[in-house]
This record gives sequence, structure tokens and C-alpha cells, in this order.
Amino acid sequence: MTSANQDIFVAMDDADFSRMAIIHSLRGVQDSINSMRKAMDENQTETRHVREALIKIETHMQAQDFEQMRRDIEMLKADKDRRSGERSTLDALSKSPLTYLIAAGAALLAWLKGGF
Repeated sequence: MTSANQDIFVAMDDADFSRMAIIHSLRGVQDSINSMRKAMDENQTETRHVREALIKIETHMQAQDFEQMRRDIEMLKADKDRRSGERSTLDALSKSPLTYLIAAGAALLAWLKGGF
């Protein structure tokens, strides 16, 4: 069983639903990052700036600096939006992982701020 799964079961035992939601959102962010990396590897695209952004997101997630993590995700989204009219490295990626990354990051911050 992974550490995240163990954390979820501990939170369930404690009836700590907010903690369960945060752990689930963090897992969603990590799954999205892994999906984006896999898509980049399969497409063999030049994606240095995207890879660097994903490393920053993971670093801030591990440090539990969720506000900076949110800004990193927003910068990645802004890059995608800015390049939407041209053939870019982000265009070669599946749109689903980036969209899910943005949604998972937003859900995490909403839970942390009590916004749900």
C-alpha cells in the first residue's frame, strides 16, 4: 500500500474528511504530472520548460507550499493559453492531464481555504 493510501485510511479512521480530500487532491496533482510526463516521453517533444514547471510544482507540493504550487500551475496554464494559436510543445500533449492538473490544484486550494 502506498503512503498516500495509508494516509487516506488513517484519515478515514479519524473521520478527518478534510484531510482525506487534501490527500486525494494531492494524489490527483501527482497523477496529472505523471500523465503529462508520459505524454511528453511518448511524443518525444522538446518540453524543457514544461518539465521544469512540473518539477517546480512537485517541489512546492512536497514542501506544502500550496499557494506557490497554485501560481506554478497558473503559469503553466497561461503558457498554454498564450501558445494556443501556434504549434507548441503543450499542443503535443494530451489536454486532459493539464486540465486535470489545474482542476486538482484548484480543488486542493479550495479545501485548504475552506471554499467547498
